[in-house]
Amino acid sequence: MPSRTFAIFVLFVTAGCDGTTDSATVAAGDSDTTETPDTDTVVVGGETIAPIDLCINEFVAQSDESWEDDTGAFPDWIEIHNPTATEISLGDYILTDDPDDPGDETLDASLVVPAGGFLVLAADGEPDLGPTHLPFSLDGEGEGIGLFHTSGAGEILTFGVVETDYSWARGPDCCAEIPDCVTQVWQGTPNATNGDVQ
Repeated sequence: MPSRTFAIFVLFVTAGCDGTTDSATVAAGDSDTTETPDTDTVVVGGETIAPIDLCINEFVAQSDESWEDDTGAFPDWIEIHNPTATEISLGDYILTDDPDDPGDETLDASLVVPAGGFLVLAADGEPDLGPTHLPFSLDGEGEGIGLFHTSGAGEILTFGVVETDYSWARGPDCCAEIPDCVTQVWQGTPNATNGDVQ
């Protein structure tokens, strides 16, 4: 399968998600970003950030046939990964393509990411189709995606132009070494580990 690397930016938010909070940006090639030996923290630009338990692990922002949803359609999609040893309900999380104004509408509490598992959500702008369908679609020309906990912690991923059916994938799953651990993968690995996609 062909794969291509591309620039990615990640913003770790430490409190709140209304644009008024402390945060630190990691840009492609930022040599100031390292993972500490303590896996509960990440050092970003010299500041220690407590990450959320989940991550945006992979997504396709322009899909023709990369993943088939429960309706038989092939929408854009976002995969959430839970690297912890406990299942996590998404009822305390907000997922948005407008990180500057994410609102306060959480995902449905019936959505659960199993321990060590994955959950793929359809970014199709069709929330009436069920809780796995998000009220927005992704822009293949590039935009931001935010995943926030109601406590205020979270992450924002900002990406540029992507090609049809190429995913943005972290490898290994939920890796913190952005951008070195990020690759575009043909059709992605929805609902499965990315492994070492480099």
